[in-house]
Amino acid sequence: MNKVLITERVEEIAENLAKDASLELVHVEIAGTGRKPTVRIFIDKPDGVTIEDCSAMSLSIGKILDEEDFIPSAYTLEVSSP
Repeated sequence: MNKVLITERVEEIAENLAKDASLELVHVEIAGTGRKPTVRIFIDKPDGVTIEDCSAMSLSIGKILDEEDFIPSAYTLEVSSP
């Protein structure tokens, strides 16, 4: 799966999880190439994002990414606010 398709699938998963958690998905990017890319997800909400929001989103999306296993190498997952 190429970088564009990976990004699109991560966006789809993150968007669904963000909606379920009353969060806004701001941006998804796959940074770096080679052995260990970084999957960056930026979330927000009107009252501001907490560390608990980022942690919960990271755990949820990490579980799905591991289950679906469409990223062809090990990766680093980062979830933060913009």
